[in-house]
Amino acid sequence: MDKNVLKTCDVFGVNVAVSNMDQAVQDIKENIKSLQGKYVCFTNVHTIVTAHENHKYAMVQNQAYKAFPDGKPVSLY
Repeated sequence: MDKNVLKTCDVFGVNVAVSNMDQAVQDIKENIKSLQGKYVCFTNVHTIVTAHENHKYAMVQNQAYKAFPDGKPVSLY
């Protein structure tokens, strides 16, 4: 699964990958070698609100390889 295969959705300024947990695990497994030195975020409502209120934290989320949804409210957005 190529990084560009999963679309993203802007949730209050955080670019969240449109995926479920199975897709997230598959994506990470398939790209593990190219992820060396990079990081992945699993973002939930709390981290999205924090990012919305703190521009530097939003940059951390958005500069990750991907920010995957963590929790039903985010995945339903």
